[in-house]
Amino acid sequence: MPKNRLLAIRGVLAFALVIACPILVPAPTQAQNYPSRSVKIIVPFPAGGTADAIPRVIGDWLSRKWGQPVIIENRSGAGGNVGAELAYRSEPDGYTLLSAPPPPLVINQNLYQNLAFDPAQFEPVIVVAQVPNALIVNPNNIAATTVAEFIAYLKANPGKATSATQGIGTTSSEWKTALARSGVGQTSCVATQCADDDRDFAGL
Repeated sequence: MPKNRLLAIRGVLAFALVIACPILVPAPTQAQNYPSRSVKIIVPFPAGGTADAIPRVIGDWLSRKWGQPVIIENRSGAGGNVGAELAYRSEPDGYTLLSAPPPPLVINQNLYQNLAFDPAQFEPVIVVAQVPNALIVNPNNIAATTVAEFIAYLKANPGKATSATQGIGTTSSEWKTALARSGVGQTSCVATQCADDDRDFAGL
């Protein structure tokens, strides 16, 4: 199969490690001894995608630095809300972290009427990575090498393009919505999980 064309890179996707705000401030001796046991990093998306690979690399480095196990736990669903809620309800002792791309703590509060957690109650620890968002098309199906040509194709062929997103609230889904609002109309949407994107895009 011919290699898909990269049309444009549009912005960056930032990943941060955050922690639910503790109710009690730990004593200095506790902070000095941290971590004294294993640390869990909750990833609110499935294994295999960028949202999973980045915290695994960070977790491996932290485990070697701390001399303690760093466990990656994938809890996907609802655009990251499932994993964020789990982290929110965990003991606020610094031993459960959330690896958060934009959806659960930034985007979803504008899309979901009732969240089971308060995004403002998470304390940022560090931005661990910035990942570019890319627009890719299959040259066998769409004759476009620039964004302008792609938009022209969508306008000339309403309803014929298919897009793959990671679900409501994800940056790929929001890009699709923004594109539709620009006047090109809707594309057929295939909601997928991060780890499946490569396979799904190959079939577009």
